[in-house]
Amino acid sequence: MIKFFRKIRKNLLAENKFSKYLIYAIGEIILVVIGILIALSINNQNEFRKDREKEQLFLHKLSSNLSDDISSLKTIMQSDTLIVQDLNKLSNEILTFNDSKELSFYNNSRYKYYKFSANTSLYDNMISTGQIGLFRNDSIFDKLTDYYKNATEMNDGIDESIKKYSGEIESFYLKFDHWSDNEKLSKKTIADYRNEPFVLNSLRGKRNLIRFQVNNYNRLLTECKSLLKIVQLEIEKK
Repeated sequence: MIKFFRKIRKNLLAENKFSKYLIYAIGEIILVVIGILIALSINNQNEFRKDREKEQLFLHKLSSNLSDDISSLKTIMQSDTLIVQDLNKLSNEILTFNDSKELSFYNNSRYKYYKFSANTSLYDNMISTGQIGLFRNDSIFDKLTDYYKNATEMNDGIDESIKKYSGEIESFYLKFDHWSDNEKLSKKTIADYRNEPFVLNSLRGKRNLIRFQVNNYNRLLTECKSLLKIVQLEIEKK
């Protein structure tokens, strides 16, 4: 093809047909430019297709991460509800029972705590590699950033408070009374439990913290579900 065009140029120059040669040269340039534009267009289409494939892959992974977060939040909230019930039972027993040996501590609910950690692996990877821009829907990035920010604040706030408070309660009970029923060990009486302010106050305090955590997790759960819907709608667009 190149030899063919060269031959035409030589013939035109040999025949001293400069004007025709000029027109031909301009036409050849136009053809080259059109070829380049077509090649760029094809390349852009390929890059666009690759980006959309990556976007779909990331959207599916993000959907999976958010679904896991929803499941974790629901599980923790259910467990928190059981802890509150156990703390209520223990408080009532201390107030109504006649013997401290009758107290049941419900699987050590005084010391238990649950802490939610959002799965940020995909988000962190996309930020570090600069691929977060693959999401055509800007609201995904904005809402995702807010969601993880809120989850972190809860983790550093109420979750950490419950962890610390549970540790303080455990330290107190380790010093307050013997857990063993060995007859050689003197056990605290039910009156001792009632008259020690920390006993009932700590149960009430932890109960309030757990309820506050559940309220926060409820808001976070709503936020996560809303974000998941947006992601799933983007997946359906393809």
